[in-house]
Amino acid sequence: MKEDRISKAVLRHLGEAARLKGINMHDVGMDQDILSSGLVDSFGFLSLIEELEEELGVAINLADMDGRCVTTPAGLTQWLQDTASAHGE
Repeated sequence: MKEDRISKAVLRHLGEAARLKGINMHDVGMDQDILSSGLVDSFGFLSLIEELEEELGVAINLADMDGRCVTTPAGLTQWLQDTASAHGE
């Protein structure tokens, strides 16, 4: 699966969360922590993961996630890319 497709999906879903909170997505950097910045809360993060799993067709096991690296758009994109590659997707 192409990283560009994953990145666009991550940014699209985060953009929707930002819009609902009145945050300009242009103000959200790829290395910004989406939890500590308030862009999403823990429930929003779980919802984001569920939406990405459905859209990308990637089985996401939350137990396999490294919480330190998946809370930024760049880290989440890379983790999804690595997961998809490991499963031949």
